[in-house]
Amino acid sequence: MATFKAEFKELAAELFSDEFADFQRELVIKKDTGYNPITDTDTKFTATTGAIPLTLKDVEQVFSNVTASDIYLFTLNEAPVPADFDASYHCEYDGEEYAISEVEADPADAGYFIRIVI
Repeated sequence: MATFKAEFKELAAELFSDEFADFQRELVIKKDTGYNPITDTDTKFTATTGAIPLTLKDVEQVFSNVTASDIYLFTLNEAPVPADFDASYHCEYDGEEYAISEVEADPADAGYFIRIVI
C-alpha cells in the first residue's frame, strides 16, 4: 500500500504542475507562531505555494455544509506547505486575507482540500 501512496503522490504532483498549472492561483499560508521576548519580536510562518480553486460539486464529498459563500481550494501536500497544516493557519488568496476554516487531507496524503471563509 505504501508504494501505491507514493505513486499517487507523484502522479498528483505531476498533474498539479503540468496539466492544471494554468488553473493555479498563488496561496500564501501564514501563521503567527508566537512571541520571542529575547528579540522582542513576533514570530511568524509564511509559505507561498499554488492552489487550484474547486467547484461546489467538487467538494461536496469532502466537506459538510458546503456553501457558495466560502472558497474551496486544493494544494499539494509537499514543501513549502507545513506538515501540521490545519485551520490554525490563515492565508492570502487572490490578494485578500482570509481565515481558513477547514483543512482535509486527501486519502493518499497527496494534497489538502481547504475551506476559506469569506
